[in-house]
Amino acid sequence: MTATPSPRVFISYSWDSEAHKQRVFELAEKLRDDGIDCELDQYHQSPPEGWALWMLRQVKGADFVLMICTQIYYRRALGEESPGTGKGSNLLGHCNDNQDASIRRTSSFLFTTMGLLFR
Repeated sequence: MTATPSPRVFISYSWDSEAHKQRVFELAEKLRDDGIDCELDQYHQSPPEGWALWMLRQVKGADFVLMICTQIYYRRALGEESPGTGKGSNLLGHCNDNQDASIRRTSSFLFTTMGLLFR
């Protein structure tokens, strides 16, 4: 019997605070513990190709992309934050605007004080 490959998931989020980064890391670890091939920037140092290209490759190689949406992430995706900040969320916002086929597998959810809300 051939084993079914684990789904590959990429998590995109903003570095709002150390606490937020830790919650995202814990989510990624939980997904990995549950057998999902989860990719997150925190598992890497600075990739040689740069973060923007690394992120695009992760999105294209993923079966699913989880966008952890906070108010900061949302504003960055809309280009409403200071220039040069939140390049990853800006990139995904741009791809969504252009209906990039690689982003159509995206799910969004929001961390709240009460837990996770899925969209």
